This record gives sequence, C-alpha cells and structure tokens, in this order.
Amino acid sequence: MKFKFIKTATVALLVTISNIVGVANATLITDLTERDWKVAGDKALTYDSSTGLEWLDLTWTLGNSILDTEAESFFGDFRWATESEIENVFDAVLLGSGYRTSTDPSVNSAASQFLNMFGTPSESATEVQGVSRGAVKSISGVLTSYGLGHVSHFPSSQFVAVNDPLTNCCWIESDSQKGVGSWLVRSGASTAVVPEPSSLAIFALGVIGLTTRRFKKQS
Repeated sequence: MKFKFIKTATVALLVTISNIVGVANATLITDLTERDWKVAGDKALTYDSSTGLEWLDLTWTLGNSILDTEAESFFGDFRWATESEIENVFDAVLLGSGYRTSTDPSVNSAASQFLNMFGTPSESATEVQGVSRGAVKSISGVLTSYGLGHVSHFPSSQFVAVNDPLTNCCWIESDSQKGVGSWLVRSGASTAVVPEPSSLAIFALGVIGLTTRRFKKQS
C-alpha cells in the first residue's frame, strides 16, 4: 500500500513538472516587442524574448509563394520557422494546439497586439496568415504539403481564432495568395532564461524522498 502511494505521488509530480515546463516555454504577449530592421521606425521585426528569435513582419513577404520568398535578397539572413516555433509564438495569443477560439477580453487584447506587431497583412486587416517550409504535412514520411498558420481577430464580435499550420491544409511550394505571407525567423541579440527542467526534477525528487522517509518512520 505504501509503495502504491509513493508510485502514484511520483507520477503526479512528473505530470506536474511536464505541465510547468510547458507553460514556462510558451510565449506570452508580454515577451513580444517590435524592433526596427532596415531603417529607424520601420518596426519590421518582432522579438520574442522567451526564445531569442526575431520574426520578420509578414508584410515583407505578402503574396509570395515559398519559392518566391526563397528568392528574396534578404532570405539568407532569415530561415523558415519550424512548426513548433510557430505554435509557440501563437501561444502568445491563445495557449493550446490545433484550431482554437475564444471571446475572452484578454485574448482579444493579445490578438490585437499580435496583429499590429506582425503587420496585419490581409486585405481585411483582421488576421495574419503565413506558410513555412518548416511546417511540413506528410503521410508515412512522404511530403504532401505545407501548413498555413493564422491568427484571426474580429473586434466587432470579440472573436479570436488561432490555427496552427499543420491543422490547416494544404499548400505546395508554388502556391501563393494575396493575403498570405511567410513565417521567417532569425536569431535575436539575446535570449531569456527559462526554468530548467533539471531544477524542477531535483525539487520533485526531494519531495519524493521526504515522502518515502515519512513512511519509513511510520513503519
């Protein structure tokens, strides 16, 4: 009975650690700040202090296909954002995965800030949407297409929708659309320190040790 309790407590602590690390690694809207790129005041970059990445404003690649973006002169300074990087920065608006929606006022505020930072590139100015060669949709390891990731905000109805790239199908490298840009990143000047999983693990082991000692004394 004692060992069963200890095992259950251990599993619970490990799950808690996993959740804490996940939240610690998620980008918050307060982690995002605008930076200049080509000239003073252009605010063409968004810096994420939680990852140390700079994101290029989607207005610079609006209407490009994946091939078009790779032909841009500035592309060598940037790279395609990975699926996990895009999902992480979308968490600044609404934490979760896949397709998710909200009418919460704080989410609406975050979505408005996010759109302003990334350039509100669509014609309706209610969403930012882009593709990336780093967000690959595949079947049995075979490339089928690339995902379109977007954040939509409709102020009149206080409705926000976030869609991670691999939830939204299906773009090929030559596809293009007027309101779609490219998710591009590069390393920023500095990175923020996030809680290390190892530190949390040490804390959990200490709690488990104290629990075990308590049961030994009672036996």
